[in-house]
Amino acid sequence: MNNIKLTIDQTTARKFHYQNKSDMDSPYGKPRVYVEWPNYSVLENLVNRNNRPYNLIKKQLEKLLRDNGIKFDKMSWSKFAGCTMCACSGGFILTGSKLLGFDMWVKMEVTE
Repeated sequence: MNNIKLTIDQTTARKFHYQNKSDMDSPYGKPRVYVEWPNYSVLENLVNRNNRPYNLIKKQLEKLLRDNGIKFDKMSWSKFAGCTMCACSGGFILTGSKLLGFDMWVKMEVTE
């Protein structure tokens, strides 16, 4: 059985540029959490972008965020989290969080 370890790699505040009304979930955009899937080349990352096993890490990721003081009501996967046009950068969207306009990258390591 594989063990999955998640760590917060980088956080950043972003200037949210609205392209259309659907981007405006809030004045600054709901926070996004992106996961770096291990051992994916750039090509594999693009090819597999609609086929992520996000349910395998969702509970562990929720715990990691809450243990680091990040408060939210709900965490939902969206393949359009980072790009509303082509689903090239899927991620989790946090609702009910005060961290508006905030992005976070999480590194995933898998060991056997």
